[in-house]
Amino acid sequence: MITSGPGAGRILIAGGGNWHDHPSLASTELYDPGSNVFSPGPSMSTGRAGHTATVIISGKNTGKILIAGGVNSDGVNPVATLSSTELYDPATNTFAPGPKMN
Repeated sequence: MITSGPGAGRILIAGGGNWHDHPSLASTELYDPGSNVFSPGPSMSTGRAGHTATVIISGKNTGKILIAGGVNSDGVNPVATLSSTELYDPATNTFAPGPKMN
């Protein structure tokens, strides 16, 4: 959930997929519970499923959402485990690369 700034209260839904026979998704949607409406969000740089999404509550990235790890597949080739992360900024409605995990 976006906790402050523009769009506070909206919920980011990011990626997903059935990696055995469907490609991992890089698409996102924003759900506004107040109006009960979904709207398209920006695309992540990498399709991912099984990832985590965490609202950052302190530091220089407060209010951003960290999308971390997961798996990526084109629906045909074997699943690749991801060590990449992305940061969603609700103030600009954009994603930026985050730090790489070990």
